[in-house]
Amino acid sequence: MTNEFRKILPDEAIIPNETRMIRPLSAPFAPPDEAVGDDLNSCRPFVNDSLNSRLAQPLPVGKWMVRNSTPIEPGLRPKHILHHADRIIIQGDGPWQLFDKQCQSLARGYLHGSDVFLDAANNLFYFSDAAGMIEARRLDDGSRAFSASLLFGQAYYRSFIACRGELMVVVSVEREMDMHSEERPESSTVEILKFDEPQNIDEDGILTSVNVVAELIRKTLLLLSAFQDETLVVATENQICLINLDLQIKTAINGEFTPLVMSLNDAGIIYLVVSDKGVPKLRSIKPNGERIFSAELPEKMLDVVYPPIITYDHRVFLIKDDYLVAFNAGGHCVWEYQTDNPIAGAVVTAENQLLMSDGSELGVFEANGHYRTLYKFKGESLQTPPTLTSSGELVVATDKKLYCLAIRGN
Repeated sequence: MTNEFRKILPDEAIIPNETRMIRPLSAPFAPPDEAVGDDLNSCRPFVNDSLNSRLAQPLPVGKWMVRNSTPIEPGLRPKHILHHADRIIIQGDGPWQLFDKQCQSLARGYLHGSDVFLDAANNLFYFSDAAGMIEARRLDDGSRAFSASLLFGQAYYRSFIACRGELMVVVSVEREMDMHSEERPESSTVEILKFDEPQNIDEDGILTSVNVVAELIRKTLLLLSAFQDETLVVATENQICLINLDLQIKTAINGEFTPLVMSLNDAGIIYLVVSDKGVPKLRSIKPNGERIFSAELPEKMLDVVYPPIITYDHRVFLIKDDYLVAFNAGGHCVWEYQTDNPIAGAVVTAENQLLMSDGSELGVFEANGHYRTLYKFKGESLQTPPTLTSSGELVVATDKKLYCLAIRGN
């Protein structure tokens, strides 16, 4: 198998409909207007399928106070918060835990090879279980709804899960199962599952009314993934591919780079931090391969793990440890921010403010770059990016507690 996408059965190469090289803009770029959507959920780490950390809610004005809080269980080690309606999920470094809007614990369990993905339309959330299957849990109480089989089982880490109607897209990366084996991990897969109706679940809780309708494999362990509308965008060494839901490659965009992190905006513009011959750069690339900008970054960005945060007015924020850097729509650095503590994460609100978890402080950078503190958690350290619920409350987790904050008087 060469370094190209191939069908698993039968083994044949997938030829892109169109192949392009990354190239300069053919005409001055005017960023398209982007409307704020109506999806008030945070369905996954970095909020949505585009991984751009955008919320659809504005930040309420007023003085924030703790409405509810609850101690988190030892060993949870929070990393991300997901929410839908009156349900909150903390994804930890291994465990997960489900809460109601009063911050009361409803259920908990363990991740064995994926992030958590929340499917609001079906009132479910998904993750990979110990056998490498997709496990579906009910948002109501965290009980198991069913499990569904995936290619190669626990030998692969499920790096990206997304749903479109009756279809589920799963991107997986091979992982080392036996340190003493001479065979080393080398491949990544993309597969499309179709959930048929009516559902058939056997006595072991396995969903039998599911079919793998398409699958691809590529000899690489680097396959960044994000979704925008009906297009899966994957980035690997020297190539970005735009893929349909039938796993046909619409466009392959070629260049010389190693992708590090990626996110998309609503127009399908691709924001990548890449290593260009060992030099980290932030690049913005149109779906036709035209490069909007390329900005050189500090050397420490070579191990960045937080995808670019993209505002609705096309500004970009990058986070690395205790460092935050802001770019305007043209890719010019407009300011930098250095803290005394690691930044646990940030999200963008509907009015283009940046909500940030900075040490023990929850703060906001307004659209003009002015910073103000919203709340201080004395003696505690924020561990997750904040998020806003549909009712306008802030939810965040420290090393000790899950907090729901509301405007005083609401």
